[in-house]
Amino acid sequence: MNLIAKFIGQFKPDGLIIDYDKEADVLYITDPQTNINPVAEMVEEGLLIRRDESKGICGITILNFMQRVKEHSGGIQTKLHAKFQTA
Repeated sequence: MNLIAKFIGQFKPDGLIIDYDKEADVLYITDPQTNINPVAEMVEEGLLIRRDESKGICGITILNFMQRVKEHSGGIQTKLHAKFQTA
């Protein structure tokens, strides 16, 4: 979970899209302003980082998200501030 927090902390806090697919148990975090022609890299089992052309992080995909949260009862600690709204 510390690796997830590390990558989430690299995002700019404004304008992120956070989407959770309950059926697949996958969490997607995307910066739509920089998510142009992303290239994905698996940095650990079930954790994919998407990088833009300048190699900056533009997205994170976390597989088995709720399973990971349950395994780490402390949750995911980050410095990311977010505002939530419905689509």
